[in-house]
Amino acid sequence: MLRAIRLTPPNTPIEFCTPLAAWCWLLSKPQIGGYAAASILQVVAEKPIAEIDDQTLILADLARKARQQVQNFVRELLKDEVPKRKIAPERLEPLIQALTSGRVTHDYPITAEEARELGLLISTELPPQIYALMDLYPQANIGRPSVPLEDQRRIPLG
Repeated sequence: MLRAIRLTPPNTPIEFCTPLAAWCWLLSKPQIGGYAAASILQVVAEKPIAEIDDQTLILADLARKARQQVQNFVRELLKDEVPKRKIAPERLEPLIQALTSGRVTHDYPITAEEARELGLLISTELPPQIYALMDLYPQANIGRPSVPLEDQRRIPLG
């Protein structure tokens, strides 16, 4: 990974997934029975209750609980100020709603620009200390890189 970072041209954006961002992302889109909790709740909100089967109503109950649990967990993650504040206090609840409301699918990646627009205090700069630390742990040579780092021309087959 470090080699890929170093070989990336200076004007090419690189986006990283920090532990906080990963947890927020993974946990902000609860799934119930293979369905997005937000989608289950949307069905219950849009259809008359007489037209909704018992299983969907049970899933909706679980979806409400799951969304509340996720909101509480994300709130605690974002309120943490170690080593520094992640978000301005007045932006906390709107961000939690944005992350947990189901406005996008669970596989939608939030870019650094979008994260800033949401109010997250993030940086895309990699401090020199990280390079120094990574230099202490050389990667094993496995014959070929898992990520192509150079211009490798493909030879057509057949």
